[in-house]
Amino acid sequence: MAGEQDRFAAAARRPGCWRPRCRRGRLELLRDCGHFPMTERPGPFADAVRRLIAGSAAQPPSAPTRVS
Repeated sequence: MAGEQDRFAAAARRPGCWRPRCRRGRLELLRDCGHFPMTERPGPFADAVRRLIAGSAAQPPSAPTRVS
C-alpha cells in the first residue's frame, strides 16, 4: 500500500520491484495521499487493511521463507 503522491516509495509502484518476491501480492495506491496513508487518509487505509486481512484469511498460509 502506498500513497499516490508518496515520493519515497516511488520504486514500490513498479511491479518489477516487488512482484518477483511477492507473487501473490498486490499494490493498493491511495489517492490524495503521501507517505503516511494511515494518518493522511485513515478511513481508506483501514478499508484497504480490512480487504487485505479478508483476502489473507481466504487463502491458505504460505510456508515461511528464510531470507539471508
